[in-house]
Amino acid sequence: MNKYIKAIMLLFAFLYGGFVSRWHGGGFFSFSKAIKNIAWSLPLALVSLWGFHSLGYDWYWSAAAFVVSMALCFLGKTTGHGQWFLYGMIIAITPEKLDFIVRMIFGKDPRTFNKYSEWRDDKWKNAPEEIAGEIAQDIAEYGENRLYWRNFTGLALVGFTAVSGLFVSLLFVNVYAALTVLMGGLMKAPSYAVGEILLSYDGDNDGDFDEPTEIGEALTGVFAYLAAGIAVIII
Repeated sequence: MNKYIKAIMLLFAFLYGGFVSRWHGGGFFSFSKAIKNIAWSLPLALVSLWGFHSLGYDWYWSAAAFVVSMALCFLGKTTGHGQWFLYGMIIAITPEKLDFIVRMIFGKDPRTFNKYSEWRDDKWKNAPEEIAGEIAQDIAEYGENRLYWRNFTGLALVGFTAVSGLFVSLLFVNVYAALTVLMGGLMKAPSYAVGEILLSYDGDNDGDFDEPTEIGEALTGVFAYLAAGIAVIII
């Protein structure tokens, strides 16, 4: 692979990754979430297919790598992260699908305590004002820094699951390529941290990258897809 092809591939990875990740988060134009998940997963699954084929695996193994990678990345992209926004919003919230893993390290998120269950998510707008004070007190007792790193870990976890299919398949192809993909997925957490550092939450949220989460979403895709592109070069 010559240097021009590598440069074009990495440029495509940068642009497509940033676009598809921000689009998945609600930017640009509306579309079915399932289609967005496919748009995220398909290029990564094709990298799995290419990796197996390039090393001379039989077609059925290459096909299996594609299917497994597609399925795992698709499912990984369905794991929510609303609970893990880094600014630790004071709100009663339902634990995300993978919260049980983060809970083993950091304990239970105080915002998910059962005593707040009737006010979770969309019901929050009808909660009495004193509930916010109770949650804030529980967060203070839990530790704001601890909650931050809990959220950071949750973001890194779901960032990994979104590329997990490619990671698993590349373990059979090239360990260094697989580890590159792993790091690209984990960069979801630092991506959102960068957004928090660069911007405040006073933007108009219309999709023109004036909100921290919009920066985080775009950078998440950039790092994940650049990692996949680098993995192709390594292989």
